[in-house]
Amino acid sequence: MRCPGRHARAILTWPALTASRSFPMSILDTFCAVDLETTGLDPRTAEVIEVGAVRVTSGKVADRFHTYIKPRGPIPEEISRLTGVTADDVEDAPGSAKAMKRLAEFIGELPVVGYQGRFEQRFLSAFLPSDVSVSVLGARDLAKAALPRLRDHSVESLAGWFDVTTDAGDAGKALLDAEFLAGIYQATAETLQGASLRMKQQMLRLLEGTTSDLLPVFVQLGNEAAAEKRPHSGDQTGMRELFNVGGREPDRAPVEETPLNVDEVKEMFEPGGLFEREMPGFEYRPQQMEMATATADAFNREGILAVEAGTGVGKSMAYLAPAVRYAMQNNTRVVVSTNTKNLQEQLFHKDLPDLDRILDTPFKYALIKGRSNYICLNRFGSALTNPDSVFTDDERVAALPLVLWAEETATGDISENTAFDPSRNASLWGKVCSESGSCRSQRCKNNGRCFANAIRKEAQKSHLVVVNHSLLFSDMSSENGILGEFDHLILDEAHHIERVAASYLGRELTVWRVRNLTEQLRSSGLAGTGTLPALRHWVAVSDLDAATLKAFDTGVKAAIEASDQLQEEALSFFEMLTEMARSQNGSKRGPYSEKIRYRAGEMPFNAISTVLDEFESSCREMIRRLEALIHWLADQPEDAMPNRDELQSELEGRASTCNEILDDLGYLAVPDDAGAVYWMELPVRETSSDTRLFAAPLDVAALLRTHLYDQKRTLILTSATLSVRGRLKYFLHRMGLDDIPDRVASLCLGSPFDFERQALVCAPTFVPSPKEEGFQEAVEDVLRSLSLGVRRGTMALFTSYSMLNRAYGALRLDLKSESIRLLGQGVDGTPSQLMERFKAEESSVLLGTDSFWEGVDVPGEALEVLAIVRLPFAVPSEPLVAARMEELEKQGKNPFMHYSVPEAILKFRQGFGRLIRNGSDRGVVVVLDSRVTSTRYGQAFLESLPVRHQTFGSLEEMVASVQAFFEGGEAEGEKSGDPSPVGEANVGEQVPAVNVGGLND
Repeated sequence: MRCPGRHARAILTWPALTASRSFPMSILDTFCAVDLETTGLDPRTAEVIEVGAVRVTSGKVADRFHTYIKPRGPIPEEISRLTGVTADDVEDAPGSAKAMKRLAEFIGELPVVGYQGRFEQRFLSAFLPSDVSVSVLGARDLAKAALPRLRDHSVESLAGWFDVTTDAGDAGKALLDAEFLAGIYQATAETLQGASLRMKQQMLRLLEGTTSDLLPVFVQLGNEAAAEKRPHSGDQTGMRELFNVGGREPDRAPVEETPLNVDEVKEMFEPGGLFEREMPGFEYRPQQMEMATATADAFNREGILAVEAGTGVGKSMAYLAPAVRYAMQNNTRVVVSTNTKNLQEQLFHKDLPDLDRILDTPFKYALIKGRSNYICLNRFGSALTNPDSVFTDDERVAALPLVLWAEETATGDISENTAFDPSRNASLWGKVCSESGSCRSQRCKNNGRCFANAIRKEAQKSHLVVVNHSLLFSDMSSENGILGEFDHLILDEAHHIERVAASYLGRELTVWRVRNLTEQLRSSGLAGTGTLPALRHWVAVSDLDAATLKAFDTGVKAAIEASDQLQEEALSFFEMLTEMARSQNGSKRGPYSEKIRYRAGEMPFNAISTVLDEFESSCREMIRRLEALIHWLADQPEDAMPNRDELQSELEGRASTCNEILDDLGYLAVPDDAGAVYWMELPVRETSSDTRLFAAPLDVAALLRTHLYDQKRTLILTSATLSVRGRLKYFLHRMGLDDIPDRVASLCLGSPFDFERQALVCAPTFVPSPKEEGFQEAVEDVLRSLSLGVRRGTMALFTSYSMLNRAYGALRLDLKSESIRLLGQGVDGTPSQLMERFKAEESSVLLGTDSFWEGVDVPGEALEVLAIVRLPFAVPSEPLVAARMEELEKQGKNPFMHYSVPEAILKFRQGFGRLIRNGSDRGVVVVLDSRVTSTRYGQAFLESLPVRHQTFGSLEEMVASVQAFFEGGEAEGEKSGDPSPVGEANVGEQVPAVNVGGLND
């Protein structure tokens, strides 16, 4: 075993700090690393089947221990595949009692190191002899504190990072992992030894007084701190590299506004042009050149351009190049907004650096996120000075990965800290992230290193700023408080705009929003943590006179009582709301949350008006008590107590949040906005009272015109899927762009891919309609036959979890018997985990629902067969869907043909787009919903695809044709239909089979 980079050590005694347990003073290099292989995660039902242990003394391996353990029952096949432990391995192995007794003797009095810590602790406590007690230190949590920006903290990644090797040979998996674990633990401890004294003090201060098993490690680190006090100052990064800013600093002198030379933009993309000369692998694509020139023209005429650019066009560079040139030429800003993080990362880390490299004139670009994505060093520093009054015990342990990272980070963006998940630690992150309500701006002592404000200042000076749709519309609703004023906007992934706008321009209220506020004020059950207890602590150590302190203490007690009362009244309200909603919903129960719509002019909360009034009153009382404390603090001398301004800002932030809750409660409880759609969403669990209240604008188009179209001089809207049957009329109508035709130009650009060669679209006529009996079984038969007969990476897109789960159960054993891995959404892991496994395991089959219909990029052989189980119609009872359909009925239009069908076609095209991701991909799409061939409206789905479909009368015929396609032969089905037209100009005046989305109105 080898662990590089050992640091020199010296003794530094911190007599005030002691560990809660007695361990050898050499705990950093004398210990026992243990790895367990088990048949499950719960020691009450699972068994240990293999143990590996390594005893380390003074940094060197002194002894090894390994044994298999014979379980009481058979080892599940899945466990054997995962652990490598087979029935033959355990046939002659000792039983659990004997093996664990030997392990206890091997460990002796040494501290135990495990990977997860709690996992090993539970199993060792359950299976070691009853008179043996061990405490397990978690190497993973220690590594997260030491290496918060490592890609991941798996054993493999940590061993690779530290260059840990083993000479254990062909030993069992448990012993090999124990060897690696020993090296990882030592190397991690050595990394922490290299941290500054201040960093180690902060970590120790977080853990002191908690029950964390890492506490003895940090005590030891303090006692053996390096005598050479090297400052650990982190990255010495220049301002341009901070805060997600890139590019070269340009001359920012004012210039007279001049239009782009469209011919010069066009020449960049032509054969022999700038891109071909300067970018290796660049391929000329006429569609990309056409989009770039149309974008340049939109900037020149200060107009709006809606452009669909099929997969492979290279739309991002087609809009970035003219946008950057226009911004440089006129010293102005262009904002680019995307829906997904992946596209944001591509633009900022790949496309813009490429442009910066090849363009002669320097330009500057920035990536900006919402304020809550950045840590506030002022709030975090204040919390670290007195963590026991700010954080709960669990939060103090969870905050460890923030310490070193906060010192070293150049961006403050929590997404770069892979060791900390803000979604799983929402309460903790809410106490230390940047937020407008508690921001002291120029008065902040950390203002020179305020990440949220600095990125905004840099973004103001950038030519091109990358954001996401959520931030864009959040900023829009706050009157450009984040992005400031800008005149030119590009919306990529524009098919999401209506949904995102409706969400961010609407309202939402949940019990968790109230509880987050009260938990920040004073954590329930823990009187010593939160903003109010922290305030009490700092005032207690101030120099204020006794009378003032008494008056203040009275005010804090009243605020704490108001916080408790607010939480109680909120819980009562949402409990009564849930009871009322369930009684209205009758006996309807399903695996998903039910939504109940209520309308403007109704009084839906009359039955619970008493608890509603009490909830509102408690909000007002909370605001009154907080404002009293704010005024009290403001009246004190600046030097009266430490952190006076920080505490005042915290209270102002909490008061602002409470005001927002009160305002949203009033809006949602009295539905008097005729332009809004109101609904309540019931919790799935019978025991939950988490009913949620929502409101969203019905006519997003009107709001977009007010906030976007009338405000921006240039607006580009683009996506790979905007058109219905090659025309943008539906999209333009939904977005309200058809009302301003003098400003709007539209363009449909097909993909440069050869879909007729690369893709086969199968429309089986032998599958029953989804509305007929036997559809589920027929779907399962097709998926089974394709998986077993073709053996290619296969993804099936469902529209409901119930169908997916039934198919999963029907296919699992058949595929397993043929060694084909079946992965099911909601069964085998998160969507991201499923995608990683799907890409890694050849010929696997993935069953997915909504999150897999778009945004999934699986080029190559990992995905070669795509099954679309049902046409993706929106649920007609969804409140927004129902309201939009009602509006169309009022206009005398058919809501199914003017809304349901075109919306489903757009999603259908998104699903199809998962298959062919580059020019070398080949694949098959099977549309199992026979309505595409049996109904007039169904034909519009197939005609929206860029390749003709083939119909098949039998399963055997279709499977044979799919096999022939992959072998390079011709499919035997009947080819019919025409591919979707490439350009809008090519549509002509032909009358389609059915009027979808009013295309023929």
